Amino acid sequence: ILTPRFAVVGTLKKDEFKIASAYGELTVPKHRIEKVLGPLEAGDRVKVRIGSEAMAGLNNFVRTGLTLRKGDRLKVRARGAIAIDPGSETCGPEGLGRDYGNYANRPDLPTASLVGRVGNSANLFYVGSSCSTLVVEDGPLGLAIALPKGMRASGEFTAEVWIETPVES
Repeated sequence: ILTPRFAVVGTLKKDEFKIASAYGELTVPKHRIEKVLGPLEAGDRVKVRIGSEAMAGLNNFVRTGLTLRKGDRLKVRARGAIAIDPGSETCGPEGLGRDYGNYANRPDLPTASLVGRVGNSANLFYVGSSCSTLVVEDGPLGLAIALPKGMRASGEFTAEVWIETPVES
């Protein structure tokens, strides 16, 4: 548990958790819990691994654990490398050069670049190796690699993601 004043590391003692949600009460077994996050505040940073299986073309987005709100300033720094088959061209989060075309006919999304989306929106945005963008809709942040169906890759990107002091609305 991380609070503004201290951190505690330990083991969850319960075998299941009951959660009140908009869908009613949910019972979640401990072994199904991937990550426990409290409300993140401006400046809190999350590190995320984006493996080659996280393909935008297959709608496989990595959940970052951050829920964004309209008006937040999202910041991302990413690094790493992936190799694209066939031919084993390699690239970083900025993607392949112009000679390789764009993802989904979007000139702002180079093939094999790191991209993001808020919620289940089809509105992808370019992240690359560095991103600072004003959030225009509410929802959880997902990251993926701009690879279409049928293209294969190996390797991974890692990203550090945080919210800068939100803009007052």
